[in-house]
Amino acid sequence: MEIPNNEWPDLFDIFVSTCQNEDRNIQLSSIITLGYIAQEISIRDINEEQVNKCISAIYEKLDKSIDEEILLEAIQAFLLFLPFAKMTFSNEVINQSFFYKSMI
Repeated sequence: MEIPNNEWPDLFDIFVSTCQNEDRNIQLSSIITLGYIAQEISIRDINEEQVNKCISAIYEKLDKSIDEEILLEAIQAFLLFLPFAKMTFSNEVINQSFFYKSMI
């Protein structure tokens, strides 16, 4: 309820940031929370920039983590955010850029 009412406009930035925390438990709880949020919000509740930040942070965990639990939760959260990323992934230039950067 808070997200559609813009009561927590920086919520996504906070969780994207804490996904990169050195503490495994903070990383894990941040990824899980992003997944829960993705389940509860609609496309009207999140803008493209926020979606891109969330997907990038989650994808980075998929790309660099070796922790099985983090990987499992990151896969689930990534899949939950994909419906929100339709515009991002439908733009061929952005799509190529996103995956190119992740391969470097």
